[in-house]
Amino acid sequence: MRSIRHRLHFGIIATGTWILCTFVPASGLFSQQKSPGTLLREGTVITLDLFDHLKSNEVQTGAIVELSVYKPIVVEGKTLIKDGAYGEARVINARRAGVFGRPGKLEVEAISVEAVDGTRVKLRGGTVTRVGRDRRGLATALLVFGFLVRGDDVEIESKTKFRALVEADVLIQD
Repeated sequence: MRSIRHRLHFGIIATGTWILCTFVPASGLFSQQKSPGTLLREGTVITLDLFDHLKSNEVQTGAIVELSVYKPIVVEGKTLIKDGAYGEARVINARRAGVFGRPGKLEVEAISVEAVDGTRVKLRGGTVTRVGRDRRGLATALLVFGFLVRGDDVEIESKTKFRALVEADVLIQD
């Protein structure tokens, strides 16, 4: 009876030792770990500057345009995104002014910015929209010559400021 208990205890101790030797070093309990970084939370507001001057009669839908971060993002005393950091936006709607007084339209949406560690931080909700002067009423009033009346094209000036939100939590390395 005593030898069965002895074997059972020995088996439990041997199995426990094997588990500790196999899995504990991998978990990093006995090693010096680097800081995991700082969490940039979903919904953090980022103020952006449009880098390029855009015109509805020159830019095309789908074009990628540059932007930069206007104010740095600091969390727990650590700068996660520097002011002036590179970012990208996409032209989601570009329409030239047309005949019969139809106005030009330009709509730009922020895509992402670059964090201090090079991580691409995806953005949502940052849209700038401009619509030119609508002259359809005048075109309708002129009936026969309405096709000669053009709406106005529209521009978005460089350095136009707008805000976007961080799309999802992102861990930024210090």
